[in-house]
Amino acid sequence: MEIGDFVGAWKLSDFQIENAQGESRAWGRNMRGLLIYESGGRMSVSIIRDPAEPKPSDWEAMDDVLFYAGTFASPSAGIIEHKVEVATERDRLGQTLVRNVELNGDILQISNRTTSGGIAKLTWRRAP
Repeated sequence: MEIGDFVGAWKLSDFQIENAQGESRAWGRNMRGLLIYESGGRMSVSIIRDPAEPKPSDWEAMDDVLFYAGTFASPSAGIIEHKVEVATERDRLGQTLVRNVELNGDILQISNRTTSGGIAKLTWRRAP
């Protein structure tokens, strides 16, 4: 895979969280997301979901938003790194997030280990 293979816009098809016991669940209801890789090496990902229950404040509603942006690189086959410059989760700032990737035509699968020992599995479809 070449960096150019990732360039473009991708729409979220699925987002599953697999726990350490191998049980899988959706990240949320009615998820929508957009992943953008540009030829200059910049990237951005935005994902939202419907809240499980109404949120009393805008701040609490941020629990249903995942966003970060920065730069990306693919140091080896099957790996992509996202170097985070801005994010809704402040602990991601300055981090390099290593992701496993698989590209099959217009389908991009990205996965990574979660902090709880599970695996986040995201499926993206190239946007028209």
